[in-house]
Amino acid sequence: MTRRLLAAACLMAAASGAMAAASSSVHINGVTITLTDLDPNDGIAASATMMHGSQPYLNIGAASFDPAYSNDAYAAVGTHGGSGLAGSVGTTFAHSSATIAGQSSIVGFSGIALDGGALSTAAGYGEYGATAAPYTSMNVQVAANTRVTVTFDASIDVATTVGLDTAGNAERAMGRILMAFDGLDADGANVVDEQWQELLAGYRLDDAGNVLGDSYHWAGQLSVSFSNRSASGTVASLYSEGVIGGNSVVSAVPEPATYGMLLGGLALLGAAARRRQAAV
Repeated sequence: MTRRLLAAACLMAAASGAMAAASSSVHINGVTITLTDLDPNDGIAASATMMHGSQPYLNIGAASFDPAYSNDAYAAVGTHGGSGLAGSVGTTFAHSSATIAGQSSIVGFSGIALDGGALSTAAGYGEYGATAAPYTSMNVQVAANTRVTVTFDASIDVATTVGLDTAGNAERAMGRILMAFDGLDADGANVVDEQWQELLAGYRLDDAGNVLGDSYHWAGQLSVSFSNRSASGTVASLYSEGVIGGNSVVSAVPEPATYGMLLGGLALLGAAARRRQAAV
């Protein structure tokens, strides 16, 4: 979840005390599950059955340095597989919010929305982050000769305003969507279909070499599938997540040693959630 921004001597600076801001949003909706019968003559109907309902999971954080450190955080796991969660946190210079609409399906949710932002002035600055996902991978019983395809409609927006200052302090904003389907093929080998989209905003230079903020937008579909081409049912695992993170910093405020701890923790929690496999 990090991006290294290198400062050059020729870069123009943002004026001391100028307002700076970074923001991220990730939205996932329009979840579609498609079943394909790979052998219509075998007498077995194509099917994909959820073996358990993994609870939805949220982890949200925001922090400010003004110059003392303050933070606000929220983490929760839904009480059951179809439950939904929503939370928001905020500090003087940062905010973050997240929702996940739980659904009793092989995906585990029908939608995810993550939004966050951070500001900085000569008085202080902030950072934010959030992760939303099923708490564990969804275990799915896939019938013989069946292909299961999961498709998301999604969008990501990231933006910064100042980008970089003379001290090499950088704004950044990140948004990421990841989904993966894996299981054993007919020969017993593990196969993985993984799709992801990530946008990073930091700084850019105009024709005169001035440092400017950055912004990117993506909207489209992500799709993964698993094919069971064997003559008997098998178990596959589906995992998906949305993540945002960012910070805004100006050189007028010293950087505490605690900087980056919030987003680093969110990254580790998101990675850990992805690797959890529920008992079959």
